[in-house]
Amino acid sequence: NFGIGTTGPTSLLHLAANAPYITFEDTDNNQDWQIQATAWFAIRDQTANAERMRIDSSGNVGIATSAPSTKIEVNGDIGIGRVAGAYTFREVVGGSERAGMHSNASNELIFKTGAATERMRLTSSGIDVTGDIDATGNVVSDGSLRFGSGGSYGAGAIYSDNVWGMIARSYTTNPVSGWDFLFNN
Repeated sequence: NFGIGTTGPTSLLHLAANAPYITFEDTDNNQDWQIQATAWFAIRDQTANAERMRIDSSGNVGIATSAPSTKIEVNGDIGIGRVAGAYTFREVVGGSERAGMHSNASNELIFKTGAATERMRLTSSGIDVTGDIDATGNVVSDGSLRFGSGGSYGAGAIYSDNVWGMIARSYTTNPVSGWDFLFNN
């Protein structure tokens, strides 16, 4: 064991000081780095005089921030790697997934809440929503817009298209006799 600043080293290399650090000096490319340990652990870019990553005494990790308030906090853009055919982002609180989004092999973007319950899917043909939509502004569509249950224009459907206009339907039988209201364009 080798000690610097200590006469009783307990590991292969043991540094002891008020704020010990190790400097890595690159004499070819003029890029110097430092590993620093005090009340936190940090990796510093000495050439730019900037701290790049910090692990605080609570175990929080900060990237481009020296005061992380969560387990991982990034000040900047994040790139997420591909795993099992999808890119995934999940928010987990207390061991339970609270929200998430991921892409799939069909180039769709899927948003989930709670225990991975799908709420919305962006596809190449539009947006599919599961559950209620609360809109405080206008909902505008240049194509057809359908509200209701099931995959067809059945009973309880309210929809708009560029042929008939706005339609409210209460029956699943004959398309003409099934309209309760028909507002033509």
